Amino acid sequence: AELGVDESGFLAFLKTIFAQKRKTLSNNLKSAYDKGAAAAALAAAEVDPSARAASISLEQMAGLYRALQRPAVMRAEPAE
Repeated sequence: AELGVDESGFLAFLKTIFAQKRKTLSNNLKSAYDKGAAAAALAAAEVDPSARAASISLEQMAGLYRALQRPAVMRAEPAE
């Protein structure tokens, strides 16, 4: 089944959401995305923020990834 996502970016996203398997999606997303933007993307993708990555479908993961790719959601690179 075609998920409509770019493969390399999606694989990196999967590593993020499965980074700490016992943490919720919301907590794992904090490492890569702004908290408010992650919450908005979870809502847009209709994914429970308290769910763990292993408990949602591949299609839900793809929907969440697509929601997070919207320009306003991406976290700015930290200034060095």
